[in-house]
Amino acid sequence: MEKNAKKKLVSFGMCLAVSAALLSTSAIAAYQDNDIDYSFRIQGSVDNAQEKTGRFRDTRENTNSWKVQLVKSGEGKGSFTNFWIENKNGSSASEEYSIKQGDKPRYKPANDKGDHITVYLTAENNNWFSTEQYNVSGIWDEETGRYL
Repeated sequence: MEKNAKKKLVSFGMCLAVSAALLSTSAIAAYQDNDIDYSFRIQGSVDNAQEKTGRFRDTRENTNSWKVQLVKSGEGKGSFTNFWIENKNGSSASEEYSIKQGDKPRYKPANDKGDHITVYLTAENNNWFSTEQYNVSGIWDEETGRYL
């Protein structure tokens, strides 16, 4: 092989390796497991409540989980509240999950309506017959990089 051709091949290989490293690093960084604070008021019965600022879910992988942790609930210690994510068009982007106050963060899959779109943490009282209103707060993340 000529010396010039060898240099070109080595240069091309190095460029390819650097490009691959940069692309894989940016993909990993995009899916970090963050702790985003939320706080809002749960309405009576089954009226939906929602955090005000949505987050862009930059994935098409439904198994790239979102998470929620119920740290405080005005309903009391060990109480349950139903959570899910909803897209900016008001469609459910995941199933609804009953989350217990005080438990560790729960990781859940999304659905196709949560693909590459802004989503909002949404919740409702788990007791359909209650007219009580109460405040909830905790952490959530729209995409964690944890695959289920």
